[in-house]
Amino acid sequence: MKMNNPLFSIIVPVYNVEPYIATCIESILCQSVTDFELLLVDDGSTDDSGMVCDEFASKDSRVRVFHQDNSGVSCARNLGIEKAQGKYICFVDPDDWIEASFLDVINKQIGDCDILVIGFDFDYEDGSTMHVSIGDLEARQVCDKEECMLRLKFNATGHNIFGYIWNKVFKADIIKTNKISFLKDVKFGEDEFFTLAYCLCAHSLKIISTSVYHYRQRPGSLTSQAETLLAFKCKYLELLRWIPFMQTKALRRISHEWVYHTLQDIAKKNTPSFIYITTQRHLLIRGNILGRVCSKLFIEAITKNVLPRCLLYLFIVKEDVVSQP
Repeated sequence: MKMNNPLFSIIVPVYNVEPYIATCIESILCQSVTDFELLLVDDGSTDDSGMVCDEFASKDSRVRVFHQDNSGVSCARNLGIEKAQGKYICFVDPDDWIEASFLDVINKQIGDCDILVIGFDFDYEDGSTMHVSIGDLEARQVCDKEECMLRLKFNATGHNIFGYIWNKVFKADIIKTNKISFLKDVKFGEDEFFTLAYCLCAHSLKIISTSVYHYRQRPGSLTSQAETLLAFKCKYLELLRWIPFMQTKALRRISHEWVYHTLQDIAKKNTPSFIYITTQRHLLIRGNILGRVCSKLFIEAITKNVLPRCLLYLFIVKEDVVSQP
């Protein structure tokens, strides 16, 4: 018998991960807190990943499997959100695994917070593990949402903790009421835009350093894939869409930092880089974000003598491309 209105909905997008998916599912089903549903979305796998999912579903009523034609991880996660019945939503990547205490820690810590950020480890194929300590962020957990967003994005760990989707717990009603979804056309950083959209609707954010999630670093995983120029171009263009909705000083600072660091990443590539300039007047005027960012990048390029390998081309983006999120 299927569960109705469980406390947690755990969504796992599945695509060609046959060697890893069983370990992932088993770690979820071994939770000490049992009030959850597991939604496995098979995104048109060409190996036996979908069959493995079906086998688990036949043995445990908490597991639901959905099969779709290959449409990408964003569409898979969106389908999971649509089908989710829990109060809270968590995302787990299909080649990762979680501690048996994962949901117990979340259940004890989340309280009335709209979003909970948890600690995690990187597991490497050689058997080594690297713990990413976010303890220095924990002390600032709920005092200021916008400051927390900045510190999660830019911090001493060297990791964009804000951009990871799998180390966060979200409230389902906030997602569904505000129609928040993963962007289908953004192939890199789609999880970061989801988190951004959610945080703009949330009121409180809490950070805990307890590490209960294990991210498997392997060749071919989404995070380890080379970040292509096209991916950065798409990510930058999407950033422009969000700038008008950054109403406070802290949020405008966040948008400035995001645009700057994204363009900085582009400039580090050995291929020609692209800076998009939009014709939408309010984007150019509000805090002159693009002008300051481009000037800062240009000065850095000259002083570091890297201009020859990061030529900057200016393109005009049509207004209908930069629309409201």
